[in-house]
Amino acid sequence: MNSENPAFDPTRLLLALRRSDLFASLSADAMTGLQAQLTPVTLLSGEVLFKEGEPSDSLYIVISGRLRVVSQATDDRSERLVADLGHGEIVGEMGLVCDEPRSATVVAIRDTNLARLSGSGLNQLAANCAQPIYSAIIRQLASRLKNETAGIRTRKPTARCLAVVGLSEDVPIGAFTDSLTNELAKTGAVLRLSSERVDSLFGVPGAAQSMGGDDVQARFVDWLNGKETRYSKLVYEADPSNSAWTARCLRQADLILVVARAGADYLEAGSPAVDLWGIGEASKKTRILVIVHDDGNTPPKGTREWTLRIPSAHHFHIRMNNERDFARLTRFLNDRSVGLALGGGFARGIGHIGVIRAMRELDIPIDMVGGTSMGAVIAAECAFEWDYQKMLELTCKYSAESMRRDYTLPVVSFLTGRKVSQALMDFGANKDIEDMWLPYFCVSANLTRAEGKVHLSGNVSRSVIASSRAPGVFPPVTWDNELLFDGGLVDVVPSDVTRDLVGQGTVISVAASPIIVHGNVDYGLSFSGWEGLRQRLFSKKDRLPGLLELLMRTLDFGRTPAARLRHLADAYLTLPLGNFTYGDFGRGAEIAEIGYRFALDYFGTWIESYGRPWLRSD
Repeated sequence: MNSENPAFDPTRLLLALRRSDLFASLSADAMTGLQAQLTPVTLLSGEVLFKEGEPSDSLYIVISGRLRVVSQATDDRSERLVADLGHGEIVGEMGLVCDEPRSATVVAIRDTNLARLSGSGLNQLAANCAQPIYSAIIRQLASRLKNETAGIRTRKPTARCLAVVGLSEDVPIGAFTDSLTNELAKTGAVLRLSSERVDSLFGVPGAAQSMGGDDVQARFVDWLNGKETRYSKLVYEADPSNSAWTARCLRQADLILVVARAGADYLEAGSPAVDLWGIGEASKKTRILVIVHDDGNTPPKGTREWTLRIPSAHHFHIRMNNERDFARLTRFLNDRSVGLALGGGFARGIGHIGVIRAMRELDIPIDMVGGTSMGAVIAAECAFEWDYQKMLELTCKYSAESMRRDYTLPVVSFLTGRKVSQALMDFGANKDIEDMWLPYFCVSANLTRAEGKVHLSGNVSRSVIASSRAPGVFPPVTWDNELLFDGGLVDVVPSDVTRDLVGQGTVISVAASPIIVHGNVDYGLSFSGWEGLRQRLFSKKDRLPGLLELLMRTLDFGRTPAARLRHLADAYLTLPLGNFTYGDFGRGAEIAEIGYRFALDYFGTWIESYGRPWLRSD
C-alpha cells in the first residue's frame, strides 16, 4: 500500500462522508471530530487494501476511485465477486466492530483515495455518538444478511472506464478512438482522455506522466475519478510507448481494448502485450482484442493465431470505414448487444434467410449469430455477411445437390455425407470461426459424452458439418476422438448459449421447425420390413413412416430444451412452416419469403411494444 498522503481534498472528503450510510447522520460537531480521526491513504490500481483472514484494525471510506471486494470460492480455486465500491462507500467496518478477521479481500481497481479510521479512532468517536453509528452498522449488517439469505449476488457493473492501447506504432489509434468516442457519445456523455488532453484540462503540465509520490498525485487521482460522476464513459487513450500515462490508463480501466492492425505480425505484437500485462492488475482485467481493417475488401485471415498469442475475452473485426462495426462494438461495451439464435429444420431452416432480410431492412442489428443444424449453416452465412440473394441461391442449390445420389449401404448411415461435406468445405473456404466478420457459434451433440458442444473457435466448415449431421442420415463427425451429431438432438434453438454470450443484451430466437402432428401410426408389437414394403407398393392405407423419416423425427427431441429455455429470449419467432417437409429445398424461395413476411409483422409489433432496447443508455 502506498505511503499515506499529507492531506485530503476537504470538499470531496465531506461529500464522501455525507454520502456514507455510517456517517451521514452525524451532527456537525461529531463530523468535525470524525475528520480529525481520519488518515488519508492512496492506492494505485491493483494494490491490495487488505486480504481475507487478516486482522481487522481499521475501516476505510472511499473518497474517490473504486475498490473490488472478492472472497474465496468454496472450491478454493477461484474468487467470487462480492461488491464493487465507489465514492462514499465504506469497507472493513464489520470485522472492526465484531473484532473478527477480514471476511474478504479488497483490491483497488482504479487509482483510489481513501480515508482510514482506526479501531481506536472509532472507539473515541463512538464515546460521543454511539447510537447513530452502531444503528447504521446494524442496518448495514441486516441488509447484507438479507441479500445472502435471498441468494442475491452482485452483478459486475458495465464498464465505465475504457483503455485503448495499440500494439504497434502503425495502428491508427487516434482515428480508431475518434470513431469509437463518437459512437459512444450517441448513448451518453463521453470524455476522451489522452496525455496531452489531460495536461490541458487539469492545468498542470506533465500531470499525465506523474508517478506515485508526486505532489500532484492525490489531487490528480481525485480529479480523474471525479470525471466518472459526470460522464457515462471515460476513454483513456494510451501513448504509443509504455509511458507513465499508458500505465495509468491500464490501472484506471475496467476493460482494456487491445488494438492490432490486420496483416501485422502477431508474434512481434505479442511481445509489447506481455510487457503491458505486467502493469498493476492489467493481466486480471477484461481484455478485448480489436483487429482493425482499412476496409472490407480483404476478408480476415489468421485471427486464431492472434487470439492464441494475445488471450482475450472477445475479439472484434473493425473496418475503419464501416460505422456499423463501431456501433456493434459500442453496443457490446454498453452491454446492449443483440444476439440471433437460429434453430434447425433442414429445408424449413431456409426461412431464417427471410428473417435476416427483415432484420436488416428494419435496422435491427445482429451483433453475434449462432445456430443449430440448418440454423448453423444460415448463421455462418450471416456471420460472413453474405447478402440475401447469395444466401438463398447457394443454400438451396448446394443443399438439394448434396442430398442426391449420395446413398450408401446403411451400415452407419443412409448417405455418405461426401457431397454435403464438400459443399460446406468450399463454403467455409478453410477459414476459422475467428475469421468471420461477426462473432459466431454453432451447437452439436457430443455422442461420446452425451452432452451438447458449443463451437466458438476452430474451422468453420467442420463446425457447421458437425452441427448438421442428422443421426442415421449422415455419419457422425469425429472431433478430438469424440463423435459429434446434429445439435438438434440437444438444443434445436440455442437461446441459452446466445443469452450467455450477450449478457444483459437482447436475444432474438427463431424456430424453423414447428410442431407437426404426424397422425395415428401403429406398427404393432412387431413389424416386418417386407410388410412395410408391401404397404408402400400396394396398400391404400396411410403410409407408415420409414426408417429415414423416423430418424429425422428424433431431432424433434431438441424442442424440449429449446421450449424450456425460450424465456431466455426477448423475442421468440416460430415460423409458420408446417406445410413444408424436411426435404423441400426446391421450395426454398417460398420458404424464405414466408419467413420474411412473418418477421416483418412480428418485429413491427414487437418494436411498438418494447422499442429498441439496444439504443438505451440506462
